Parts: sequence; C-alpha cells; structure tokens
Amino acid sequence: KVSSRMPNKAQLVLDTLSQAHEKAQNNYWDKHYFVKYASPSGASGIRHDHAKYTRNSATALGPIVEAIKALQSNPYDYREFISITMAWIQSIPYNRLEDRLSSNGAGFVSPRDLLLQNQGDCDSKSTLMAALLKVYNANIDVQMVYLPKHALLAIGLKSINNEMTLRYQKQDYVLLEPTGPAQLAIGEVANSTKHALRNRQFDLASMTL
Repeated sequence: KVSSRMPNKAQLVLDTLSQAHEKAQNNYWDKHYFVKYASPSGASGIRHDHAKYTRNSATALGPIVEAIKALQSNPYDYREFISITMAWIQSIPYNRLEDRLSSNGAGFVSPRDLLLQNQGDCDSKSTLMAALLKVYNANIDVQMVYLPKHALLAIGLKSINNEMTLRYQKQDYVLLEPTGPAQLAIGEVANSTKHALRNRQFDLASMTL
C-alpha cells in the first residue's frame, strides 16, 4: 500500500513498483528457464521453458546426433533418424522426478542432466527428443504437445501408414511419444493420449530454435 495526501502521486508510485516487480519477475523466470502460458481453457500459469532448453542444448548434443547418423543405413533418411532416436529415448528409465532422493524434485531435467542421470519423465524426454531433431534438421517444425498430465511431440512430417496426426493452425503434425517404456513407433500414441486429444485437452508450444 502507498499512502499520500496526493492520490495521483500515490498511483504513480504504485505503477512504478508494479513495473519494477514485473520486470524482476520476468528476469527471474528467464534466468531459471520458466515461461508464462495460457491454456485453451483460459487458465494461466508458469511452466518450464522447454524451447529454451532445446535451443541451449543444441551444441552439446551435436556428437550424439553424429553417433546416431553413423547407425543409419542412410544418414539423410529423416524417418530412420527419428525411429532410432525415439527408440533409444524410450528405453531410458522413466522417473517422474518428484522425489528429491532420486532427482532434483522439480519434475523436469534438462537434456544434459537427463543423459547424466539416465532417467527422465515425459516432458524431459520430449525436450531431449526435440533438441536432437532440431540439431539433425534445424528447419523441421517441432511442437511440444501439453496434455493435462503428459507431454509429447508433434512434428511437421507427412504421415504414412495411418500414422496419427494432430491438426493445428491449418497444418497436420505427426505425433511422437518419446516417453516409453512402450516402444511406440512414429505416429503411435498411448490410449490415454488419444483420449485427451479427442477431448481437445491439449496445448501446443513451438520448439523452434
């Protein structure tokens, strides 16, 4: 509260404090990789800035991308790269990352820490997958798909063989489920994911570098 015999002066001080608070808050979120968002239902909140993690992980992940390409029969076959990469990430042990005895307790780890700890949850694995895809091909359109209790990826790729897609802003995206442990192929998703998508319980965010 600000008290003054001059109401205009009190309001000016309040406005200045409010602007300083918002600037400090935004700087804190940016420094610690958080971002504001609004859900389709109108609710607002804060979540991890997965796109920033993707951008800042690119350089370190270059050697891993080259190692995966060395396993391919054709290193320029994007679908083969996706299949190998996703099968590997699905095989990494799943952990909700909420127990501080086994993780940082934040419910998320960066791509670097996921590899060091050899464990991750859905948005952590999806962020690693997105980062590797963008290193392999910076021009590919990758979106993080947020469900009420899950996260996966949608990729700007032409679907084949009845692969499940998601239409967003007049474009069709093929879905990718990197979480595991189920070894789901390109365009295959869990039944719970299908249910949430059918009910339009999702939100997308670009993972563009």
